Amino acid sequence: MPVETLQHHSSGNKDTQDRILALWHFEARLKAVYSLFIEAVLAATFDSVSAHKQAALKVVLDLLSSKPEQEQKLLPGLVNKLGDPERKIAANVAHLLSCLVKKHPNMKMVVASEVMNILYRPNISKKAQYYSICFLNQMILSENDVELAVKLITIYFSFFKATVKSQEVDSKMMSALLVGVVRAFPFAKDSKKLNLDEQINAIYKLVHTVNKFSVSLQALMLLYQVCSTSDSMADRFYTSLYAKLLDPELKSSSKQAMFLHLVYKSMKSDPSDRRCKAFVKRLLQICAHQSPTFVCSTLITISEIVKLKPTLISLKSSVLADEESDEEHFVDADSDSEEADSKLAQNKDGGNSKGWTHASSKSDKYDSLARNLCTVMQINALRQSWLH
Repeated sequence: MPVETLQHHSSGNKDTQDRILALWHFEARLKAVYSLFIEAVLAATFDSVSAHKQAALKVVLDLLSSKPEQEQKLLPGLVNKLGDPERKIAANVAHLLSCLVKKHPNMKMVVASEVMNILYRPNISKKAQYYSICFLNQMILSENDVELAVKLITIYFSFFKATVKSQEVDSKMMSALLVGVVRAFPFAKDSKKLNLDEQINAIYKLVHTVNKFSVSLQALMLLYQVCSTSDSMADRFYTSLYAKLLDPELKSSSKQAMFLHLVYKSMKSDPSDRRCKAFVKRLLQICAHQSPTFVCSTLITISEIVKLKPTLISLKSSVLADEESDEEHFVDADSDSEEADSKLAQNKDGGNSKGWTHASSKSDKYDSLARNLCTVMQINALRQSWLH
């Protein structure tokens, strides 16, 4: 409290004033000692012995969980250890931060903001970025964390774009980003603050322009998680995925199983049967130029889709009827003479008809000798001319 209020709180009593001043002096000294203690604990987190660092980090967590005093020093000191050279220490820090936000849910935004600050540091290691993303995607969100979910998704997309542009894509990092989008998007999809048009357009551009098939595949997997909830966005996604089936890099890529899994999930959730039929046709087309393993995997994928959507492949009843008999049956096409028979039958009450006549008009069976009389006479004349 201000010194000016001392007279008011002590009611003019000299002994009360002395006791208050003594208490203030004690608090000031205690804060100074506590500040020195925090500096010593934070210095111990950089000790060369792993066990000492683990113990110091545990003390930092206990102080943050118990009292908010000096939080502006303790929290950055704990978050910075995500970049510790020892893998075990960095993983343990991510676990300690998870325990902190679990015990104090109101600190989720503060802790997440502090972790986000280290993601784009110029000297940050990839391992520190990976553990930071792993911590963020494991945060338990609720309906009241819409703002945090929007912030997390924005970070995931922007970080994904920055990582892909460097042409050095780590599959573990991409998996962590995908998990984060899957966990955060349900809480942020209805928010008006979620504006990912710019990020999505940039990722679509990467899908069509990047040279590495694995990079474009990761981008499509990320877009699938977001675009599956919107029909207008889904059309654009399916168009990109359909075009990617003809990518020449697919034949030599090591991500064929992952790609077919994405195609399977996309076709399974696609409400349009016409589009699924187009995918089935395109898959069968590219099988002519792929390896036997890819062909087998594609046929299995198609069979699983057909089980879920039997209307994709429909056989005519006439085809099935022909297969019921074991004997072969040959049916000739309708000849011109049969058309003439039908005309004669329609005009039989109209007197003599001009044109075609048939020697066996009442026969239902095919007769190779049944021909137009004029035609037969012409053929015989030709034969005689050849003989002479």
